[in-house]
Order: sequence, then structure tokens, then C-alpha cells
Amino acid sequence: MLTFDGSMPPVEGASNFLWTVLSGVWIAGLPRVDPIGPARILGALLLLWTVWRAAHLAGAVSERQGGDGPSAAAVTGLLLGASGSMAFHALGGLETALWGALFMEACAAMDRLLREGRGAVLLGVLLALLGATRPEGVLVAGLVCGALLLRTETRAAGIRAAAPVALGIGALEIFRLLTYGSLVPNTFFAKPPNPVEGVQYVGRALLYGCGGIGVLLAAFSPRRGALALLGVIAAALTAGTLWSGGDWMSGARRLTLPLLWLAVIAGVGVGTARSGRRVLALLGVAAWLCGNIAGAVTGWDSMQQAPRRAALVARAAMATPAITTVALADVGVFGWEFDRAVLDLVGLTDSHIAALRGTHGAKDWDEQYFRARSPELVLVRSETPVQDPLMTQPEVGTTERPVLFSILDGGGYRYHSTVDLDRDVGRYLLIFSRDDVTLPVDVWGPRAAKDLRQLLVELQLRTERGQVPDPARPR
Repeated sequence: MLTFDGSMPPVEGASNFLWTVLSGVWIAGLPRVDPIGPARILGALLLLWTVWRAAHLAGAVSERQGGDGPSAAAVTGLLLGASGSMAFHALGGLETALWGALFMEACAAMDRLLREGRGAVLLGVLLALLGATRPEGVLVAGLVCGALLLRTETRAAGIRAAAPVALGIGALEIFRLLTYGSLVPNTFFAKPPNPVEGVQYVGRALLYGCGGIGVLLAAFSPRRGALALLGVIAAALTAGTLWSGGDWMSGARRLTLPLLWLAVIAGVGVGTARSGRRVLALLGVAAWLCGNIAGAVTGWDSMQQAPRRAALVARAAMATPAITTVALADVGVFGWEFDRAVLDLVGLTDSHIAALRGTHGAKDWDEQYFRARSPELVLVRSETPVQDPLMTQPEVGTTERPVLFSILDGGGYRYHSTVDLDRDVGRYLLIFSRDDVTLPVDVWGPRAAKDLRQLLVELQLRTERGQVPDPARPR
């Protein structure tokens, strides 16, 4: 059964079906190897292939338009090679590099189909694989096949391309419906639309991904042909990202395909433009490079969490037989190391929490559900440590506030200790165990002498006496 938690009804807790299946290959073949290693190697290889494919396409299109093919290829390769977002996600272990590689292969196949009338079935297979890699791939496949079917001269090719798309994506949807009772991944419900965050996400992506004014490179898109259709797809994907709210991760993962298209257009613009338009193209290229330099300096395209230390906590939980369920917000590497039940407070792998009202990471709190699941261990991320004496209220993220208030107000759990995830960036993990669970000292270390409730009371008393600034409630 392809599900995250075998103790609960099946849930499709990932939005990258094909990458999940592929990951199972090296997980099964290399059971003692951390799966992030092979994922990073494959991601790096796929990124290199994507850059080469994009550069080759830019050079070929430029030469067909009477331009300088090598210059066009060099510009496209330079822009993608300089993209911190592309590199970050290729080495991050997720499906982004596969997503980009399949897209560029589909671009090349579509370009060949429109020029030579060959390769419709191959294009359809690639589009089906895109749809299996990420849900947006279904939109890409629909737009491409729809465009082919609308034109009389490409209608027959459109039918041949649509056949494998319909078969592949249709089979996947039937599998989803029979296995999970839904046509879309659970993440669709866990991450409802949030246009405000979408505007912020796209704005940052334009600023750091292509230097803001680098988006003017889109003006060099041809009016007809494969690149023109890809421009429509890039616009649709950008609009979808605006509507849905983007992504919480660093970089511009959700805009990988639009950035790939824009890099190809930039190469074509430099290779074919003359006089003033060539200056405009070079200006867009310079802005792109400056944006990526700024992204590297600000850390926009780098991870700002320390998940590897969470693996140590997961191993300690595995070494404690009394712990069968753990509640936390950032499952990630913890979920890989801990093969028992996990209560995902964000709801990505929990259909009940995903269906609650609210935005991603800020769902309504269901106290009855939490108490029914009754996890033996609760992990709460904080920007500040808990220590004795407590000098400030714990700065807890939006997702963990309700569970912390539940513990403080409803009892049933006791604070055990704080794990320092990364002192440089201020990331801590507060560990709470259920009252009837004893964490072995040789595994977890000694329990703190005072519970968090007592520390908060003492902090309040010192505040009233003017010994510390007046804090707000845990925030």
C-alpha cells in the first residue's frame, strides 16, 4: 500500500507520485542508505541534462531564425547554471529536477512535432509523465493537447498525443480513487488557495529568480510555434501559483517551468535580436544574474532549517517502545527514521486535519481529534529555548500554537527538554511526553526539573516585579 502511515486509512500525502515511486526503487535496492543521497545524485544529473536540453533548444531556435545559435545556447545555459533555486531543489531530494527535465524533453518533442510532424506519441508519453510527477502537469498536458487539437493541420497529431495522456493520467486517477477515495493528493486539501501569499511568493521569485525586470525577456517569445505555446503554459502556471499561494520552501520550486521557458527565451533574444532590442535582452540577462546573486547573499535559495538533528530525536523515539505515535509539524526526515504512527499537525499526511478550515500550517484546531489520537510524544518547534529561569515566552510557530495551548490548558503532557536544532539560526525543538509515559534517561537524558507551566508562572511573577520585560503569551 502506497501510504505514509499504515496504522491509518490510506492517504496520498505527497504531490509527486512518479518521484515517490522512483524513490522506492533505490530505497528497496539500497535499504541501508539514506534515500536523500541517491535522490540528490539523480537530481544533480537531471539538472545538468535540463540545462543542456534548454541550451540546445535555444540555440536551435535562434539558428532557425537566422541568429547566433552558440550565443543563444551559452546565455540560456549561463542563466540556468546561475540559478540558485534550480540548484537548491535539484539537490534537495524532491521531484523538481525530474519535473524540469521532463518539461524540457516535452518542449523539444513539441518543437520537433510542429516542425517535422513526427513524435506525437512520444510527446504524449512525456506529458503523461509530467501529469504523474506533479498535479500541474495535468494542466500542461491539457493545454498542449488542446492547442494541437484546435489547429486543423495538427489535429491528427493532437489525437495521437492525447491518447497516451488520457491513458496514463486516467490510470493514475483510477488508482487514486480506488486507493485513497480522492482524485487529487491530500496536499490539495492541506494547502487551500491563498492568493495573498501567492502574490508574495511570485513577487520574490521574480525579484530573485530573474532580477525583476528580467521578466521583460518574455517579450522575445515568438508569436507562433512551440515557444509561443510554452509561453501560454508559463503564464497559466504563474497564475495558478498566484491563486494557490506558492510554496513554503526556499527558492521558486512552483515556478520552475516558467523560469526554464524564460531562460530559453532569453537565449533566443540575445541570439536573434539586433541593435536596441539586443541591448534590452542583455539588460534582462544582467538583471537575472544580479537577482540570483542577491538570492545567494540573502539566503532566499537555501534551507533555513536544521532537519538532520531531528533524525536524532526520531531514533530516540524508535528506541522507546512506549512511543507509538508522535505529533509534530515538520515530518520530513523524522518520518523517515520513525516508522510508527505520526500525527502530522500540518495535515499533509493526515486527511482529517487537511479537511479542517484554515490555510496551510494554520488549520482550525480539533481538540477532540488530538485527544483521541493521544500521541505519546509531542514535538514543538520554537525560535527560543526553554530554560530555567525562563527569560522570555517561547516563540512558537503558527502550526504549533494550538497544540502548545492544549498542553498548557488541558494538561495530560509534561515538558521534558529542549533540543538545539541549530544554534546559529535559532531553531529549537521542545519535547513533551504524555503523563503516563516515562522517557528513559539513557536515551532522552534527564527530564527538566520544572514543567513549562511552572516556568511560565515564575516568568510572569518576575515580569510583574519588573525583573524582565512584559512578554506576550507564547507566540
